[in-house]
Amino acid sequence: MFNTIISSGCGKIKLEHLAKSVNNDSYDDFIEVLYAKLNDIIIKMEYGRDKYFSHDEDAITGAIAGRLDEAGYNATEQTKQNGAVDLTVISGNHKWIAEAKIAYSNSKILEGLIQLLTRYVARTDKSAGLLVYVKKRNSKNIVDNWESFLKGSKSLSSYVAKKNPEVIDDLKTILKDVKVDRADVYSFNSQHTLVSGLPINVQHFCADLYFNPADTSGNNGKKQREENALNNLANLYFAHLESENDSPDTPFDNETCITLLEQLFRELDPDDLT
Repeated sequence: MFNTIISSGCGKIKLEHLAKSVNNDSYDDFIEVLYAKLNDIIIKMEYGRDKYFSHDEDAITGAIAGRLDEAGYNATEQTKQNGAVDLTVISGNHKWIAEAKIAYSNSKILEGLIQLLTRYVARTDKSAGLLVYVKKRNSKNIVDNWESFLKGSKSLSSYVAKKNPEVIDDLKTILKDVKVDRADVYSFNSQHTLVSGLPINVQHFCADLYFNPADTSGNNGKKQREENALNNLANLYFAHLESENDSPDTPFDNETCITLLEQLFRELDPDDLT
């Protein structure tokens, strides 16, 4: 069996990760093995995205925490640390924290990153994470746009400029000259400078949880139709808020809104409201 394991590249990597998880002295080994496990968990969640599409970010993060527990980590949600940290993972002497956001808009994801870097991380944190749950079509484009937004876009500068003056200098510090290393289509690492002057790496894990089956049973399912409409109404609302930030005169997309409301209330009898 051992020969079978080491005969493949994947098997060698898993064996190496097992060895590193047993030898708990190295923080770098802890991070490497944890990130590989999180990537596996997210891929498995995507295979069951029909279960997670309608869940909020706390429920999705709770599922991730449960799977990390099963893998031997001490993983907790909403842990007290200058607020409620979405995900805390402990193994031996090492700890890693992450914030989670549904990708309604770049501004909403950014709020998660700002929470992480200005509220939760401490000087002992060399690395942290951002869990991004994508519930829209073209998830690759969502991730690409988020990366571009983070790397000094005009929209980012506009967002920072509209914050209260007492926090602008801190935001400029953590968001200045962000460097990004792309791991794959759905994950990348960004490097920031904290207001303390210390560096930190943030690993962005993006999960494609969009679910909109077009087969007959899926297309005619009331629950799926309503969940899809509610999700897209939320996407429409937050996209409008972001467009207002960039272009205040941008009109609200009433036509799309009416279409989604019709999808949501298609079977509602007006007589039921009287």
